[in-house]
Amino acid sequence: MKVVPFVISLGLTIALIVVATLGIWKDSNTTKPLKLSIQKLEVPESGKYIPRNAYLTIHFNIDPNQIPKFLASLSKEKKKDLAFNKGKAFRNGLFALIGLDFEQDLSNWISPRFSLSILNNGDVANEKDWLLAFEGVNDDATQNFLTSYWENQRSNGLEIQKEEFEEHYIIHEIEEDHNNDYKSISMSLLENNIIIIASDNQIIEKAIIASNDSNNNQYYDDGLKDTIDHLENGSALITASSEA
Repeated sequence: MKVVPFVISLGLTIALIVVATLGIWKDSNTTKPLKLSIQKLEVPESGKYIPRNAYLTIHFNIDPNQIPKFLASLSKEKKKDLAFNKGKAFRNGLFALIGLDFEQDLSNWISPRFSLSILNNGDVANEKDWLLAFEGVNDDATQNFLTSYWENQRSNGLEIQKEEFEEHYIIHEIEEDHNNDYKSISMSLLENNIIIIASDNQIIEKAIIASNDSNNNQYYDDGLKDTIDHLENGSALITASSEA
């Protein structure tokens, strides 16, 4: 699996911001849009795995399954099918950037609460590592995704490694001799049905370490929670580190 971390992170960020904006679109005079399932925004539990000094983080509370229907509801009657198909292609293409098939891999188990974080990388000036954290709605479905995804990778000829780190298992491809543009993704199933997908297994290790330090992760950041309390409404919260 070939992944260019910074390009993907940037594209993913911009696209998700667009989706979040659509999620709080007000009713127009000519249409009555379908309301997305948007609840009060808060730092999700997966925020425990995101360090406070992350370069850029977006926490979402929006159901990706509803995006095509929402776009269709904004369109005139004769263009609803086109809008639905384009919305579906947009959403699916977004997750395909990191090698995931949304409908097959994600749609039946992810909740509306998920986070994207672009992390600092002091070693390479023009490269940022990334992390996606999803909260699952069903324990069995979440575990089934993890198992089936990596079984498919193995059946495609990739060598897969499962490593234990602080009582958690991290699964990733064994990298051989690749050029500098090559980067494989890593995954880990953590507490309370949270799956983390990252650009590198070391990113997941750092995320697990951050979860054990309330002074270092976003879930226990009182300043961030105060910012949320002052938001009028919305389906996304964007945070950026002043250290980036």
